[in-house]
Amino acid sequence: MNKKLTAILVDDEPLAIETLGVLLDMYCPEIEIVGKGNSIDQAIILVETYKPQIVFLDIEMPNGNGFMLLNRIDTTNIKIIFTTAYSQYTIQAIRKGVHDYLMKPIDSDELVSSIDRLKKSLLEKNPHEEKVLIQCMDKVHRIKLNQIQRCESESNYTHLFLNSDKKITVSMTLKSIEQKLIHDTSFIRVHQSHLINKDYVVSLSRGAKPGLTMKSGEEIPISYRKKTQVFSKINC
Repeated sequence: MNKKLTAILVDDEPLAIETLGVLLDMYCPEIEIVGKGNSIDQAIILVETYKPQIVFLDIEMPNGNGFMLLNRIDTTNIKIIFTTAYSQYTIQAIRKGVHDYLMKPIDSDELVSSIDRLKKSLLEKNPHEEKVLIQCMDKVHRIKLNQIQRCESESNYTHLFLNSDKKITVSMTLKSIEQKLIHDTSFIRVHQSHLINKDYVVSLSRGAKPGLTMKSGEEIPISYRKKTQVFSKINC
């Protein structure tokens, strides 16, 4: 697994977040921390914004129990790792299907073991290059995700530009396409009309009119509303 796994850290104790961040940097370089929050409300915003693959989540917090977050977000494509000083929630966590339950203070060996198991489960789930099914009229296209360079909307149609210089036009909105691809962290909605695969980005302009240059040479605008999120996900 070459791509980094994205994660957010949620804990009401700043020291706990700092300590976990240090442990991940030292022992789990395959994890990219994309956000940190100290409340359930902040966690919801972070999940909706970054679509992380992992949420490290404290249970006991002043404004609500960590299980409240699980009831308010779609965890289909998210692995939950509880980080807590309380052992009495283990059975409840198992019933909720969380990936792991790490007791504070977090042991580095246990953290590494947890991440190794998580990576193994992801590989078993996707043993081959993942593909997406896109229907166009009476034909279904089966496309490898890593072959999609970008998607561009045109009214109720969307153009998919592939790395083979092939373009497929489908009668689906860009939002519908985004829902099919959003679990793959390579894809980022950068503009109302553009969804791009960051693996095909060669340069990023942060000026008055922010934009991206793709490997194909095409220039893609970044909307003002999305620029902060895009800049945090793309490093050029």
